[in-house]
Amino acid sequence: MSLAFALASTSLPAAAQVRPTQAWAIKEPKVTPADAQARRVAVQQRARSLSEAGALWEAASEYDDAALEQGDPVLFLDAAQAYFEAARQDGDVALAHRGIERAKMALDVAYFHLDSAADNDFRLVESSDVAGLIVRANELVARGEALIDELERDAASPPPPPEAKRERDTPPGRIKIVSGAALTTVGSGLLVMGVVGLGLGAARQREAQDPTVYGEEYDAVEQRGKRANVIAGVGLAVGAVVTAAGIALLVSGKKDAKRARGGDKVVHMSPMFGARAGGLTLSGRF
Repeated sequence: MSLAFALASTSLPAAAQVRPTQAWAIKEPKVTPADAQARRVAVQQRARSLSEAGALWEAASEYDDAALEQGDPVLFLDAAQAYFEAARQDGDVALAHRGIERAKMALDVAYFHLDSAADNDFRLVESSDVAGLIVRANELVARGEALIDELERDAASPPPPPEAKRERDTPPGRIKIVSGAALTTVGSGLLVMGVVGLGLGAARQREAQDPTVYGEEYDAVEQRGKRANVIAGVGLAVGAVVTAAGIALLVSGKKDAKRARGGDKVVHMSPMFGARAGGLTLSGRF
């Protein structure tokens, strides 16, 4: 009895003293598809807002960081798709490769959920959803490979030259003719104004010669006469110059147009008579 008591009272080695509460503490907590879905939705909302704002790379990173932290196959697939969109936007082949890697990671997690030996306390998706995730992952891998081929072709081929703005051909002489016509019209108007000024000046001259006009009335008539003379001088002088320039442009423009049509290339051919009979003469404008 004394021996039995001594053995019973002997302390166990430290390694054998494992309390039930300690063994439970090192076990991973149970994760259900509902838990994963709740965390997933918050990430998807943030990433979707970034994508709608045009920050495609930032949206892909938002999906990717959460997927790597949680091991969520749905977020891996979302990250893959976002990386492809960013790769197309930036022409970055490396982002397309990263998207393919994330799609393959989703495949690994999906197949883990199909394994009968997998831990049932760690389920991120429902078993009924696994087949659809595998199909989506394979489609994204194929899409990524096609995108890489497209981006590499675009990088190898030189960019097309910018489309040159097509200019309408202006007929020879058209600008001169239009300008000449405009100047002639303006010059004619100035000449008319000058003639009117002459008439007004003559009328004011006759008023000033009237013996009944004197004093302030005479001064007013004199001022109106001076203004009329200025109008006449400016109108006639400037109008003559502008009209002459317009006529010159009209003539030059019509010559250019005629030359372009071959109108100035006139050749006459006639037989020779007299001492030089038996030949031909050429004359004309070339």
